Amino acid sequence: MHEIQVGYKENKADFTAIALKSSIEQDLRIKGIRSLRIIDVYRIESNLFPSQIQRIAKELLHDPVTQNYSIEKPFSFQFDWLIEVKFHDNVTDNVATAALEGIEDLIGRRFRDNEWVKTARHYLIEGKLSEHEIQRVCKDLLANELIEYYSYRKGHK
Repeated sequence: MHEIQVGYKENKADFTAIALKSSIEQDLRIKGIRSLRIIDVYRIESNLFPSQIQRIAKELLHDPVTQNYSIEKPFSFQFDWLIEVKFHDNVTDNVATAALEGIEDLIGRRFRDNEWVKTARHYLIEGKLSEHEIQRVCKDLLANELIEYYSYRKGHK
């Protein structure tokens, strides 16, 4: 399996992350977040060459003006909490479907039955939040538990 992560460059504003931080503070009344980053994660199960994965990341999955990508390893951003949200296996992942179609067009072949693309989203939070507050953020803002599940872990500095 291959993993490509896509996130905004340090000097570019991620307005989705800015809005989410505001929602956490205003709607949930949870304070103390110093920064919040969103990383889109693409997991690709296919026998692709490293050069193909590089091309997929570079030409298809990121915007070179505003975003960076990382292949096979996470970004080295500091965080106090990492939250991952992804779809249950039986739920259609439209972003993954679009990515798979784009990858097929880019590499010039169709995926086989045992090949797939799945997506997840990572939320990297810096700040003094309790585990209970992180659970509230997950349940009340980030994940619809009928179709998605979430996990979280303490981060590193």
